[in-house]
Amino acid sequence: MLKKKILFINPSLRQGGVEHSLVTTLKLLDPDKYDITLYVYNDMTDLMPEVPEYVRVIVRPDNTKYFRKPYSVLKYLQFRIYGLSGDKKKAESARGKMYAFIHRKKTEYPHKELFSRDHFDVIVSYSLHIGTEMGLKIDADRRYVMMHSSDPEYHREIIEGALDKYDKIIAVSESVAGVYREAYPSLADRIITIPNYVDAERTLRLADAEAELPIPDDAEWIIATCGRISHEKGFDLAVDAAAILKNRGVSFRWLFIGDGADREKIEKAVSDGRLEKEIMITGFQSNPFPYMKAAMIYVQPSYEEAQPLVLLEAMILGTPIVSTKTVGGRHILEDGKKGVLADFTAVSLAEGILSLTGSPEKRDAFSNLYSPDDNMRERQGYINRWESLLSGQDGQNAGLKKD
Repeated sequence: MLKKKILFINPSLRQGGVEHSLVTTLKLLDPDKYDITLYVYNDMTDLMPEVPEYVRVIVRPDNTKYFRKPYSVLKYLQFRIYGLSGDKKKAESARGKMYAFIHRKKTEYPHKELFSRDHFDVIVSYSLHIGTEMGLKIDADRRYVMMHSSDPEYHREIIEGALDKYDKIIAVSESVAGVYREAYPSLADRIITIPNYVDAERTLRLADAEAELPIPDDAEWIIATCGRISHEKGFDLAVDAAAILKNRGVSFRWLFIGDGADREKIEKAVSDGRLEKEIMITGFQSNPFPYMKAAMIYVQPSYEEAQPLVLLEAMILGTPIVSTKTVGGRHILEDGKKGVLADFTAVSLAEGILSLTGSPEKRDAFSNLYSPDDNMRERQGYINRWESLLSGQDGQNAGLKKD
């Protein structure tokens, strides 16, 4: 049987929900059916060891100095000259042409340098990024793009410029699909849903490993939050919620598991609030699951999430959850049936945590949600949907068939 040639494109293989989802998908696709290539255009490759060996991986950051190209230099000089002369209209025109040229060259790079002689049956842009535009330059029969964000303004310029050329737009939940169907009705008939799948066996195995740092045991409550320390993840809300808990006399240690651009800002907030004893920032951890397993409560304080895999992982580990009312938080926790939902305020987040610390019954109810049988059905459904999609069918309902 002739294998289908599939190209996946993603910015990186860093530790993150999108990247973990990508690696899981690669592991579940049948190497006897598919000849798989993964193109990564940044050099963040933490998860490289987890990529199956049958996947051809190309990590090639584009280090071409586009700003030094003659056309870029010319337009930059025009921008400066027109700016100095006070002609703002011509200055902005020159600047716009320079950036348009650079952007076009970046999108053409993988085709011209890596795939000029390749033809693929399917290209999958696994996240909405410049890779989505790159996928339009490479020869293929069909193209699919994954939507991991619930914000319809996220990369709007790519959505409006590229997505109408994609055969299917894959949302990670029906809630996310609804957001994009409403925001972009002209694309509605192309939007399908394939929920992310979490490998429970892997999660449980890694959770039993030894943690890289000692896990505190000097407080009554251990709380965990895991993710990239950046604004959208809401660590500022967590710091303010921690201050409220401290003022109410709660004995706790809150583990912030991760790193990111806002780490110094969050560290300063912790110091300013005199919360060094209550909050421990672990930094990047290659295996966050021992910390999540040790936690008595998992908190997701994000401002925006489409389908946060970490909530599914916390469920598998039996850790009761408090999450803000993001699209993904409401969807996974089924509007409060499987965890506590909080408003986007520190007070509401703290009240959500207190509702668990004060109720053993509620904690127990939210700690026993994982079912191995359900996980196996989800696994097979996920495989069925992807196989249906890669074969040129819809993919939407393939995973819903009952045995």
